[in-house]
Amino acid sequence: MSKTWNPRRRRFLESVAGAAAVLPAVSCSDSHSPWRWLTAAEGETLAALCECLIPSDEYPGARWAGSVRFIDLQLSGHYRKHRAVYREGIGALDKRSQEKYGRTFAALDAPAQVESLKAVEKGTAGGVWKPAEQRQFFTLVLTHTMQSFYGDPRHGGNREQIGYRMLGISATPVRGRSKHDVQQLRKPENSV
Repeated sequence: MSKTWNPRRRRFLESVAGAAAVLPAVSCSDSHSPWRWLTAAEGETLAALCECLIPSDEYPGARWAGSVRFIDLQLSGHYRKHRAVYREGIGALDKRSQEKYGRTFAALDAPAQVESLKAVEKGTAGGVWKPAEQRQFFTLVLTHTMQSFYGDPRHGGNREQIGYRMLGISATPVRGRSKHDVQQLRKPENSV
């Protein structure tokens, strides 16, 4: 039995392929953002904020360790209930920075960023942002930054286990690794 050419099927496949090519351009998310949930501007502000909380010294800080990546991934999943707090808090922080310094929070120098965060932590940043909301936002970002820096790297933060190395502790083996990999982690450095 020979197959016959079916023009209706070909037209259908051509229309599906054409629609698939157009879909990325019609996406609902901000196509210029490297984040899943955050906008590019929110990601920059959050990166600067996290870096203030765990700054770089002899070890890389929160920005390098991937704190924003961790928070963004979690806001897309388990931390979904905190989305409004992040969106409003980041917006209010940038608005306060614009009003006080004429620049976004990420564009401020380190002393101005620290001064702004101290005001938010105390609930004295002012504006339409209520003191309780300021303290809630600061506590939430501090908690999530610490989780990202010292938590398990498989959740999106603690890049190259920098938090563990900074504390001088060995990395915890990840469940599901083979017995050989776990033995390699436990092997002393000067043994052969």
